[in-house]
Amino acid sequence: MKHTQGKWEVDRSGIAAINIKSTNKKFVAGIHNQDKRIEGKKPSDNDAYDTSETDANANLIASAPEMLELLKKIAHGEVDGVSCETLDLIAKAEGNTDYLIMAELYRQTKAEDK
Repeated sequence: MKHTQGKWEVDRSGIAAINIKSTNKKFVAGIHNQDKRIEGKKPSDNDAYDTSETDANANLIASAPEMLELLKKIAHGEVDGVSCETLDLIAKAEGNTDYLIMAELYRQTKAEDK
């Protein structure tokens, strides 16, 4: 079985859905917005909805091909389980900058060890 090749990106240009596309703009998947309206906001307000869950789902799906490649590298002993690449990918999947900071610290530690 083969999946759409290349890195995947989140495309938030849609109104009712967030799309996942490959780097050559081929459609991979769509996520219908499941956003919850924030109490006291009108539907027409730009900030009326909490989009955090839909955004998190989109980031995770878009990271899938890179996760698969990294898991293959780990399985074949090409990289350690904990690496800058691993931390960068977790940051991308979760949209969490804490992992980017950890990756940078890991890089600095590795550079000092040399």
